[in-house]
Amino acid sequence: MKAFLFHLLIISILLTNTSMAQPSVGDSALNFNLPDTNGVYFQLDDFSGNIILFNFFASWCIPCQQEAPQVESEIWQAFQGQNVMVVGISVADSIFQIRNFVDLTGITYPILRDVDGSFFSEYGFVFFPANVLVNAQGTIEFVEEGFNIPLFVQMIDSLLNLTAISGSEEPLITSRTFELLGPYPNPFNSSVRIQFQVNKPGQFTFTLYDITGSMVKKEKQYYQSGLREIALEMNGFSSGVYIFSLAAGNHQEVGKFVLQK
Repeated sequence: MKAFLFHLLIISILLTNTSMAQPSVGDSALNFNLPDTNGVYFQLDDFSGNIILFNFFASWCIPCQQEAPQVESEIWQAFQGQNVMVVGISVADSIFQIRNFVDLTGITYPILRDVDGSFFSEYGFVFFPANVLVNAQGTIEFVEEGFNIPLFVQMIDSLLNLTAISGSEEPLITSRTFELLGPYPNPFNSSVRIQFQVNKPGQFTFTLYDITGSMVKKEKQYYQSGLREIALEMNGFSSGVYIFSLAAGNHQEVGKFVLQK
């Protein structure tokens, strides 16, 4: 009963904060400054250049528990390496509740904490789950409560197709900042190398997430053109699946590897 009353209190607080003008399709996505479960803060610009699905959820929400595994398999995993990001936004949950939600649903995409629900209410949301789909230019394509996975998949496919036909195939390929060639060996038991071909020199950001979606490593480095690699020593890490992101400018690619000890 106490938990139920607490949830009603949270919703009532959110209801009192929805009087401002709410963004709609065609508007720019709202900026934010939210922490992950390790206390590392992220802003909208950290995901720039990607199609992004922001999935707002609460750990106690049954529809959220049903939606999350579908988001994981049909969007996050299905669009790996295609500049598509999924970012879970946990609203008013403790870190313990988030970890239980991750264990229950098996999701691996990154999760940020909207501790007081202010970001949730800025979009005018009241009920869970709620979703915002943003194109690579930062414009809102979808913003509604509820979920419709087939619709999200169709919209993402359409956005990717629009990107692909914006120029001829040859310029599109040669204009890519880099090509991710994949981690090796995979699986591995202590060290792994992530190899990539740099077509345009610049600053690269490498981010590593564990299976809970928590960021465990982030580094930036300038690379010249040519075949490059990032060598990771994983002796101090637990066995399991890890997700990594490599980004330069507006180009980002995502991959995964398995540490087996």
